[in-house]
Amino acid sequence: MSAYSTEEIEYARIWLQLGPNQEIEELTVQKIKAGTLINPNDETSAIYPEDVIQLTDSRLVDGSITYSSNGNGSINLYNVPLRWDSSTENGDESFMKGYTEKVIEEKEVIDIDSGNDQDVIRLIQLLNIH
Repeated sequence: MSAYSTEEIEYARIWLQLGPNQEIEELTVQKIKAGTLINPNDETSAIYPEDVIQLTDSRLVDGSITYSSNGNGSINLYNVPLRWDSSTENGDESFMKGYTEKVIEEKEVIDIDSGNDQDVIRLIQLLNIH
């Protein structure tokens, strides 16, 4: 495992533990800066309070994992949809602001397991980092 960076190992371990599908073709890593809109398609959206990472597969059906690392083996997991519907819910223009603020408030701290080295390496080999 020493051939891989701490970040690469982290990405793979998180997908291994939380990824909805382990039979993926590619593990895409998107780094998102603090201050970025949670819903990039809606300017009423709340913003990320910290830098986060979004892990996805090349297929939308496999979902995504959006998190920040705590540097101690745990992460802050944000329940962010991969695809967004319209910002207005029943004509309520403030819906998206409230929804995305709730995403921040309800982040969950999760301890990440070290996982099986062979599985971690297999996922590292699928990484596509942006």
